[in-house]
Amino acid sequence: MIINLEQRNSIPLLLTYISYQILLAIFNIFYNQSHNFYLVETIIRILCMLVIVYLNHRFSFKNKLEHKTIKLKSILLWSILGMVGALVIQIGLSRIESELFHFSSYSANTNLLLEIVHHYPYYILVPGITAPVMEELIFRKVLFGNFSRFIPFLPAALVSSLLFSLAHMDCHFLIYASIGLLFCYIYYRTGTIITSILSHIFLNLFIILLSSL
Repeated sequence: MIINLEQRNSIPLLLTYISYQILLAIFNIFYNQSHNFYLVETIIRILCMLVIVYLNHRFSFKNKLEHKTIKLKSILLWSILGMVGALVIQIGLSRIESELFHFSSYSANTNLLLEIVHHYPYYILVPGITAPVMEELIFRKVLFGNFSRFIPFLPAALVSSLLFSLAHMDCHFLIYASIGLLFCYIYYRTGTIITSILSHIFLNLFIILLSSL
């Protein structure tokens, strides 16, 4: 197996993301009682996102999925369709989980974020911007994009989506994995990571705004 230039250039993004997760874990252990905990956490997340975005532009990294040119109008259309599709998946699979597995529709991960945003409005930048940008660049562009060079589209999408669901540390693995598959398809179909990033951003912001009504 030969690692090409694009794959080598994706390594800094992946290492930065792993380092960011370790940094957050250390911060949560030692500073979770500090007065400005969520403010500092938000700043850390923003800085890490900016580093990953910079690395994405600094190094030439276009995998075989990024072979198309697409107009802004199409990007926005696919992004909105992605958001709607993700909402349908979430609602439908929540009912299936409830009926078949007696899972509660309650998501500890989502509800914690909503509660934090309610008390600290600036924290909306975390689920609304930083998380979607970094997760799409890592799980879709780096992992799915690289896997798809060696294995067919569907297995590559399944592996990256499974990792995406596990990263959320929530019991609703099926929902997260299915949403991940949808975002993989959008990325594959449009040939630009911007569409899945915007779909993810629109989805998270819609859920946050809906919960505040």
